[in-house]
Amino acid sequence: MAAVLALAFIRGDARVRAAALAYAFAWVGSILLQDITQLSGIQTGVLLVDVILLLALTGLCWGAKHPWIYFASGAQLVGVLSHVFAAIDDRIGVGAYYSAFQLCTYLVVGMIAWGALRSPD
Repeated sequence: MAAVLALAFIRGDARVRAAALAYAFAWVGSILLQDITQLSGIQTGVLLVDVILLLALTGLCWGAKHPWIYFASGAQLVGVLSHVFAAIDDRIGVGAYYSAFQLCTYLVVGMIAWGALRSPD
């Protein structure tokens, strides 16, 4: 993740850099706000950080001509919804929750990388 964020800051345009900066803040915020003793239910601090990241990515969609930011926002939306679904239905196993969330996380990072690589020099 750090390599993709570095690539975004070095090679990306302003929109890619803004998405990478928002993701970097969310990454650190999630680490600081997670409750490692809570293995089930909703992580409210991480949910708040993820909603803020979703709002930031959605705001970056305004006037965007390339699809990477729309895909990043969509993947982040699925990540936020995985928090919500885990809170609504306690039958969802912890493994399924973490798998879905990790997949969405890597999709967002991949979309930032796509945005950085497609940026003009």
